[in-house]
Amino acid sequence: MVVKECYGTDVSCCNRTFLSLSCSYVYYEGVILTKDLNFNGRRFNFFQLIMGIGTLVLGLTIYIIDRNPDSVYFISTLNIPSLYYSNIVPVFGKVGLWIPSFLHVTSFSLMISSLLAHPSKKDYILVIGLVVLVNIIFELGQISSDATIVDHYLLNYFLNGTFDQLDIVFILLGGGFSYFYSVITMCRS
Repeated sequence: MVVKECYGTDVSCCNRTFLSLSCSYVYYEGVILTKDLNFNGRRFNFFQLIMGIGTLVLGLTIYIIDRNPDSVYFISTLNIPSLYYSNIVPVFGKVGLWIPSFLHVTSFSLMISSLLAHPSKKDYILVIGLVVLVNIIFELGQISSDATIVDHYLLNYFLNGTFDQLDIVFILLGGGFSYFYSVITMCRS
């Protein structure tokens, strides 16, 4: 697939393959595909932001459909309606137990990465590595039942959550996917 790539108001365009997009405005068959947007002078990566929001919404959907609302702090506190019924087979099956770990890392890694100004691969490694580390720490926090070191807002998460080694595997997979997606969608100027 070949697209035309233009910079700013410059009408002289060059041809490039789809995966080697460089910056600003990208046209395909007369349709503008925008990779980087500017909002009040602040640049953000459109593809990363949309994928991050999309994975966050998918993760929320899994929690609303396949998880007991009492076990998820933000759903029970905010009174988000739940479609969970304990006597029905989960819609997302067994993988629905671990896919939220993947989606959580992916969504926050991509949303944060989308806001980096002129990122390099090292910047992506740092951001995604920190998100992965925080998620692993939270997963490991579910091993201990010592609630004295935990803020009361996190208490429900640690006491009602269950440590699972496969959650850590899915956290690492989410980090790997986020890095791959960030690199192929990054602006190369």
